[in-house]
Amino acid sequence: MTNHGGDKIYFGEAEQKPTFPFHKYGYITHKPNFTDNLKKLIGMAFEYLLESNKNANNGTTKDPKPTNDLFCLNCGSTSVDLHPKQDAKKYTADCRTCGHQTHINYCWNCSTKLFKHGYYWDYHKTSVWSSFDIHCPNCGMAFADKP
Repeated sequence: MTNHGGDKIYFGEAEQKPTFPFHKYGYITHKPNFTDNLKKLIGMAFEYLLESNKNANNGTTKDPKPTNDLFCLNCGSTSVDLHPKQDAKKYTADCRTCGHQTHINYCWNCSTKLFKHGYYWDYHKTSVWSSFDIHCPNCGMAFADKP
C-alpha cells in the first residue's frame, strides 16, 4: 500500500508480488474532485512503465539515470534539471517551475531504478524510518531491510 491513501491505493506492491509483479496490475479509487491518486498512477506509468531499462546495472557499474525525458510529477513541467550525486550512483531532478525534487537511485538488492518523491507524491510503500526509503517494486526490499 502507499503511504498516502492507505488501503485505497494499490499499485502492485510487495504484498501481492507473486501475483502482480512490478506494477503490471493495480487499482486506485477515484472520487470526483480528488485527482491526486490518478495523478500518482499516471506519474508512475511515465516513470516506470515507459522506462526502457528498469535496472540500474550498466555493464560493470550501476547508473540509475533515466532513459526517458523527465517531467515534474507535481506541476507537469518539462523544465527539469538532473544533477548527479555520489559519482552518478543517484540523481536529483529539480523542477525549475515549482521546485519539486525527485530523487532517483536504485535498490540495493536487485538494482531496480527507484523514483522517490517524498511523503505526499510517492506511490510506493515506504519504510517506517523515512519517506524516502521506499520498498522496491520489483523485490519488495527497502534500505531498512539491508543486512
